[in-house]
Amino acid sequence: PFVAGNGMHHDIPYSTVDYLQEEYEFKNKKRYKKKDITNSIITATDLSAFTFCPVSYAIQKSFDTEKESLSDATSIGIQMHEEQRLLDKSDDEHTNILESRGSGINNPDKYFNEFYSNVKKSKIIYAGHKHQTKKYFINEKGNFCGQPDYVFEDKLDKKFIVEEKFKYSGNEINHKGFNESHIIQVASYIYGLDEFKANYGYLVYWYYDRNRHVTDCKVFKIVKSEKYLTKLRETYKALQSFIVDKKLGSYWISSCYYKRIANS
Repeated sequence: PFVAGNGMHHDIPYSTVDYLQEEYEFKNKKRYKKKDITNSIITATDLSAFTFCPVSYAIQKSFDTEKESLSDATSIGIQMHEEQRLLDKSDDEHTNILESRGSGINNPDKYFNEFYSNVKKSKIIYAGHKHQTKKYFINEKGNFCGQPDYVFEDKLDKKFIVEEKFKYSGNEINHKGFNESHIIQVASYIYGLDEFKANYGYLVYWYYDRNRHVTDCKVFKIVKSEKYLTKLRETYKALQSFIVDKKLGSYWISSCYYKRIANS
């Protein structure tokens, strides 16, 4: 584990016993209260969180706890999102340009060069950050909403989504490929946001060091396919069922992420 202080990361000792002690005190002192699950509209974030760990999602939706303040990693991610790395801030017309890769960016994956070239040549349609007045988009059925980081239109007039994630490079688990939950999030924007009717999307992982300098970037491309549509429908249906029935099916419980549950 780490904490952020003075703009930097500092490793701190935190053992399994510490986690168990915190969990015991949390339950013994009943630092929580039950709340009703009343989602009328499912969001892209709901689908992502449910995919990552259904049990953790269920706990967070079912109880108000004292643990719900933003983690250091989440706070840093929000701050770095606001930098709008894919926009040229000096251009009032929001002509897009990918921030200089710089000498620190290492080992671009097979999609990086395509992504880099595509973004440079495309027109920005929407940037979902603090300067935008419209924050969320709702589909025509009124049962799904989302806020993508960026929407571009390429030279063939096809729209595409870009979703950024910021990861601390010093954490080994952050280098184990692309999370299915993030892929589902991008797919939900592609299939669910009628206003854009995007054809494809890019999931972008920016890796930063202790000084919050970006040192690496990895890109995964999501294109419309039966595989993604089927998974998205299954997840949406399971999430709807949980909201209505207030319980999880055995499959979704078996796919839980135990560390996420411990921090719920």
